Amino acid sequence: MFVLSKIYIENKTKIILDTTLSDQKHRNYRSDNFISLIIGENGVGKSFLLKSLVDIFIYLEKIDSYKRKPKYRYEKFYIEYYFNGNTYSVRRNSGSEIFYRKNGISVNYKDIELPNRVLAVSFMINDKFLFSKNEANDSYRYMGVRSSTNSTYTSSITRKISDNLIKSVNSGFLDQIKEMLSLLKFDTYLEVVVSETNTQNTYVVDFENRNKLTRIDTSAFTKSTQVSVCFKKDGEKFTFDSCSSGEKHILFAFTGILSQIQNNSLILIDEPEISLHPEWQTQYISTLRKLFANYNNCHFIIASHSHYFVSDLRPESSSIVAFYKDERLSKSELIGYNTFAWSAENIIYNVFGLRTTRNYYFECDLNALMELMENYCGNEAERIEIQKLANKLKRYLFDAKDPLHQIIEHAEEIINESA
Repeated sequence: MFVLSKIYIENKTKIILDTTLSDQKHRNYRSDNFISLIIGENGVGKSFLLKSLVDIFIYLEKIDSYKRKPKYRYEKFYIEYYFNGNTYSVRRNSGSEIFYRKNGISVNYKDIELPNRVLAVSFMINDKFLFSKNEANDSYRYMGVRSSTNSTYTSSITRKISDNLIKSVNSGFLDQIKEMLSLLKFDTYLEVVVSETNTQNTYVVDFENRNKLTRIDTSAFTKSTQVSVCFKKDGEKFTFDSCSSGEKHILFAFTGILSQIQNNSLILIDEPEISLHPEWQTQYISTLRKLFANYNNCHFIIASHSHYFVSDLRPESSSIVAFYKDERLSKSELIGYNTFAWSAENIIYNVFGLRTTRNYYFECDLNALMELMENYCGNEAERIEIQKLANKLKRYLFDAKDPLHQIIEHAEEIINESA
């Protein structure tokens, strides 16, 4: 089982990133892939976390192949992860000072294990991941829409989805493809058309006859080979280019992962909710688990704004990390409670930290605070609860005129008088 637990980055005494992704109880989990959901408003560092993980593991992979140590942007970093029953950590204090530990004991570089694959998945044209041409010997795979460092073309997206589907078909991942088609409410139908200068071959995937798997010959493919894929919905055939943006996103992301994933992989997914209908967002985590159930040693880290993902996270095989701004500094917190099957209101208030005018859970906390203050008689346990609720509600003040200010001030008077 591969599970990341901590990443820390420092530059010139300034803490750039300090995030815990899992804790001790998660290391004992064995029967499923592990999923971490990273939440927070824009600009708090969610995408930076994913990019930093890519950069660090690329750096660690290159140490063994470079005569001199490879370059890394920041002065110091620390990363800790759990892998096949062992706890590994790497601490870089400078370019020449790098320390490796296995189960708390100092070891050499060759004694540590690294993830077999690091996949960076995004459907945004301005994603922050390092672009790569995905060389065969590299563990890092860029699975975004860019076709070069700073360019994106519709034709390249279509070709990528075609190549990924062909590789998935040839690898026998028909159940996974059916699951994707089912999520999108497509018919169980897939057609691949391969066109050369003077020839055209059409392959219709047979999902039922497992004794005669469809095999698409790619040995003669060149840059000029034209490949297109067709689907069906309610019996009507259409191409990938005719799909909606949400349908394209689902197909692009899931087939990309399917074509490259291995056991013990780290999969980083940035904002998968883009263009997705709420129904698909609700089913995203469960679909992810079904599609990659045969790879039981991977860690998926998902950066998202969507509250629909939160209620489908099982506590034993997942974690939630909330990013927020504190005096202009980005900070993060590993949320320690179970959110499985929570309502949207509960998640929006307690996990995303957003107050709405008629949020049931906000009203419950406010009523509890007022009742405690009204009946307060000096009990220490009650004082601690008043302080806890006041600190929580303080985060939801709208402005200086918000009447909640008066309630918070009264609570603080009680706290200070009793201290």
